[in-house]
Amino acid sequence: MAMKDARESLNGQQVVPVVTEHWRHLWKLRVPPKMSHFLWRCSTGYLPCMWALFQRWISNSSMCPRCHVAEETPLHATRSCSLCVAVLERASFYLKLNPGTSNNFSSFIEHAIQVLTLDEMKLLIIILWSNWNERNLVVHGGQPRPALVIFNQCYSIWTSLITVQERETCDRRNNGVIAPDIVRWTPPSPQGLKLNCGESVSNNGSHVGIGALIRGGDGNLVLAVGERLIGRLQPCAAELQALILGLEVMVENGWRMEKVETDCLEAVQLVNGCDDCLAPEGVLVDKVRMLLASVGIQGISHVPRSVNGAAYVIAKSVARLNGRFSWLGVGPHWLMDVVADDRPVTHGCNRAVGGNSLSTTGFSHIL
Repeated sequence: MAMKDARESLNGQQVVPVVTEHWRHLWKLRVPPKMSHFLWRCSTGYLPCMWALFQRWISNSSMCPRCHVAEETPLHATRSCSLCVAVLERASFYLKLNPGTSNNFSSFIEHAIQVLTLDEMKLLIIILWSNWNERNLVVHGGQPRPALVIFNQCYSIWTSLITVQERETCDRRNNGVIAPDIVRWTPPSPQGLKLNCGESVSNNGSHVGIGALIRGGDGNLVLAVGERLIGRLQPCAAELQALILGLEVMVENGWRMEKVETDCLEAVQLVNGCDDCLAPEGVLVDKVRMLLASVGIQGISHVPRSVNGAAYVIAKSVARLNGRFSWLGVGPHWLMDVVADDRPVTHGCNRAVGGNSLSTTGFSHIL
């Protein structure tokens, strides 16, 4: 008898084979190696969950040590456990992952590859990996964390990963390794206006900032506004609040926008969806849609974080401050530097530094 057959006979359960086709897609996702290795162990049955330990006579029970409801298989430990679902359901793509279509981890990953985008797939992998880490923390005596805190940490890892990969892509373009492409902020028409919105949420969700800025066709700042939100919010909800803040400013001033951009893919999918939003953020989504209709805009656009840097800088800078901040025509140096970098290359960037802000036309004030 071959060693592999003997092992499967002793275990009483055949090891789930690696599906070659879906692994071709997984290796192209550019996630950290430790997460790719984690997926491989889940898919092949080598994750030390209670089910695997029971099959190898190391444990006297295969039940999940957290929910005590079902056997702790790799799929249960990362996806099906009620504590894992509480984290996963905060992602906008959760409803795409039909739990009835998968009976093991490999089939679940195959299904996810078919229904999720590449960026959504990266976030899913990070959540699965974090769910397993949280399980180990609790099993070995640690204190369980709220699902919102875990999801915010996953989202922070995901945004950092996307940002680094976009920066690497930009560097390769600049070095001539790959053909150049549009990666910068693009201005509206000469007489038009464009709104960019962003959020910044700390890992534990205790510091939440939102920012929005409006720029004209020459790339110059028209108006920027930022505000710290009190309470714990997940990034998608904070992004929707940023959209509401920016759109309300547009309505108050009677401005007509050509385009509204954000780097939060989840918020874009919720707002641009055709059906009623049944997610927890449904009230915020409805308000964004109402404001968009009042200014005559059909939907919002998703852009990379590198393109939406100015809005993110505002949100990050006000996340630890109190009150709402507004700048008309000119802002602090940390904001004007980003705005200047985003300007079309055909425009000059003559700026005179005066105190804590750059001297340009207009004025700034704090509300």
